[in-house]
This record gives sequence, structure tokens and C-alpha cells, in this order.
Amino acid sequence: MAASLEKNLTSHKLQNSLGSRSTVTELTDQGIYSAQTPVSAELEKNIISHKVQNSIEKRPDLDDLKNQGIYSDKSAASSELEKNIISHKVQNSIEKRPDRDDLANQGIFKNQTPVSAELEKNMTKDSLGKNLKARPDAADLGDKLK
Repeated sequence: MAASLEKNLTSHKLQNSLGSRSTVTELTDQGIYSAQTPVSAELEKNIISHKVQNSIEKRPDLDDLKNQGIYSDKSAASSELEKNIISHKVQNSIEKRPDRDDLANQGIFKNQTPVSAELEKNMTKDSLGKNLKARPDAADLGDKLK
């Protein structure tokens, strides 16, 4: 009796599982199932193989990758050391650079708003245009040299 009850329970669980499983169409749409014949499977395998072979033939060689900075044959430790050295150099440069007031006193930095900077740029452009129009042409310069 207990064996029969357990068999019925297992049968019921199996029926529920089979009833809730996805259809072949759903599995095909999800890319899980493919109804291929052995010939089509072999053909697909050959196509993939040729694609991989073409990709391998077209890939750049190691020297090109090194020149482009994509590949480095340095060890991780030496790369980390080089990175730390550069980081320290940048940090030291930042600490040594003059502040904004020193640059303004030297005339290197102008404390301007974007509008005043644009105005000064346009004024310089106009002045340059006027000076270029007022300069003598090449023929006049040639006459003066003779």
C-alpha cells in the first residue's frame, strides 16, 4: 500500500513537471533547442570554423599590438612600479606648480569671465584684420627693395 501510494505521488509529480515544461517552439525561440540534421550540424560547425580561421588570419601581429600600446610584455610588478613612479612624478609636479595668484602676477593667468575672454578674443581678431588690410602688398614691398 505504501509503495503504491509513493508510486502514485511520484507519477503525479512527473505529470505536473511534464505539463509545465516549455514547448519545442519556445525552446527553439530561446536558442536552447535546434532541430538540426547531422549534415546541417556539420555545415554549421564548418562555417564557424571558417569564421574563426578568418578572424585569426586578420588579427594584428604581436609587434603591431605592442606599437599601439595594446599589449605589453612587462610583468605585472614592473607595470605597477612604472605606474607608481609616474604617479609620484605627477604628484610632485602638482605640489610644485605655482598657485593662481602667482600666475596672475606674472601675466600668465588672466582672471576673466567667459564673456570678457570672448570679447578680448574678438577685439584681437578685429585688430589683426585691420592690420592685415593696412599692410602693403607684395608688389609694393618689391618696389621698395629695388
